[in-house]
Amino acid sequence: MKLKRGFVTPVLTLIFLVVALSGLLMFFHLLDGYTTAIHEIMGLAFVLFSILHLFINWRSTKSYFPKKIFLISTAVVLVLSVFLVVVDTTHKEHNEMLIEQIVTAPIAETCVVLGIDISQLKGLIGADDLVVGEKETIASLARRNNLSPEKLLALIVENHH
Repeated sequence: MKLKRGFVTPVLTLIFLVVALSGLLMFFHLLDGYTTAIHEIMGLAFVLFSILHLFINWRSTKSYFPKKIFLISTAVVLVLSVFLVVVDTTHKEHNEMLIEQIVTAPIAETCVVLGIDISQLKGLIGADDLVVGEKETIASLARRNNLSPEKLLALIVENHH
């Protein structure tokens, strides 16, 4: 089958739009549960169709290589990429992300993850009058007990083990 520019280029463009949109959604943590799989799978399709696009357009593409702007663009992209990998401090460490997920999840799910029964929670944090609602989280319990979510989580874990 002969690859057609009229097929590959429009598909590549549409895939680019999906990857760009899902990347923006991921960056701003919107619809997190849905965008990761789409972004990753369509990212692979983007790589495949980019290779096909380069293959179809190789003769005109290689004419850019000796030009000064190509070298400058390559250097800028390379330096920016290395900079972002090395210096990026905006992302949280894995432990911080895990703790954030645990303290904001419904308490019933948190108890399952921690391997404790929800009825044990009162004794573990030393609050016999504790009322735990269905939508309760470690974070909301902490606020009601004037503790930080991390401190309350530490109390639960320390007293459980």
